[in-house]
Amino acid sequence: MKITTTAISLNVADVNASAAFAKLHFGFTVDMESDGFVSLSRSDAGFNLIFLRIGLATFRPERLRGRAADGLLIVLVVDDIDGEYVRLQREGVAITTPIETEPWGERYFQVTDPNGVTVQLVQWMTEPAENRIENGVATDAQTPVRMAGAVDALAFGRLLHAFNVEFGEATPDADVIAERAAPLIQRGEVTVLFAGDGPDGFAELRFRPSLYTGELDAYLEELYVVPERRGHGLGRALLEAAMEHARGRGAAHIDLGTSEDDVAARSLYESAGFTNREGGLDGPRMFYYERDL
Repeated sequence: MKITTTAISLNVADVNASAAFAKLHFGFTVDMESDGFVSLSRSDAGFNLIFLRIGLATFRPERLRGRAADGLLIVLVVDDIDGEYVRLQREGVAITTPIETEPWGERYFQVTDPNGVTVQLVQWMTEPAENRIENGVATDAQTPVRMAGAVDALAFGRLLHAFNVEFGEATPDADVIAERAAPLIQRGEVTVLFAGDGPDGFAELRFRPSLYTGELDAYLEELYVVPERRGHGLGRALLEAAMEHARGRGAAHIDLGTSEDDVAARSLYESAGFTNREGGLDGPRMFYYERDL
């Protein structure tokens, strides 16, 4: 036997709606179509995507003729899952399942087309590995995260300077940041975690005693990954390591601030359980204010 083509055929109520969704958001093109039928493809998908109107007289087997596509996922493996998440949100596609990473390295999210067909986008991240502890920070073999010392202040300064420049923020030079940061890191007033060999990203934490709980509150002041290393799980590794480090310090709460239009950052934080709703998902939206003095 020689297989020359592969196809997925799905019964839906509105063939044109599902076809339009696949064309607009996933780059499929129409190969064939007629009343109640459309076949779509894209050169790198490896299969044809076919939609058939429910109840089509020519459908076989007859026992399935009146049934809609149910219990099936269209799975697309991509090379930049976070970028696709941001793109689809900007295009107004409702996210059915927010982005998350499984322990075995599958990072994915799901959307739903107008007929209820679930499309799952997947990126395989680093291969799963046994967690280990380095300097009190959880790591894995593919994405090492370590705690910076005062001797790393210049590397931190360069990364923080690059972060500020990329996002249009006023910033001191890298060496000035390093000079100011070194004693704070040395005294433990600022905790900096590095990811990658460069290092290629950092998380910056501060801690303060809480009058409400009697424990520490952690503040994730900044989290940044250099552009060429994004999409490889470093941001996720830094965020998880920051939370684990905060727990190890005895913190019972962690907060952070980000901008409304930084959709990639928001999706990362929300997928890790952060919320901007006061008191729960149905609570009022929380705002962050600032001003110069």
